Amino acid sequence: MPPLILVQDMDLLTALELTLRKARAHGGVVRGLHESAKLIEKRVAQLCVLAEDCNQPDYVKLVKALCADHSINLLTVPSAKTLGEWAGVNPFYCDSLSVRLTLRVMLEKLLDAQNSLE
Repeated sequence: MPPLILVQDMDLLTALELTLRKARAHGGVVRGLHESAKLIEKRVAQLCVLAEDCNQPDYVKLVKALCADHSINLLTVPSAKTLGEWAGVNPFYCDSLSVRLTLRVMLEKLLDAQNSLE
């Protein structure tokens, strides 16, 4: 068990890691674009965390737009691998096809919403 960290010694990333691990233990973390987007659109999400090294610019653009449009706080972390560890993502599971399909559906929804506002 790691030693306890005093609050005054804690930086933002350490606080975020502890918060995500605690929230995950209580079932309060969702992962992936589809599940995250649903909670953001319902304005239920309290925080969204995105990896800076995400290599899918459309994904990043969509998440940032959803958070901005729905007033959800967005934090970034340097590494997707680290974020996955904190959020409890299985490192051996990768379903890129479903991510691409979900991304396309979410982009279409966002474009439809923007067009309806114009």
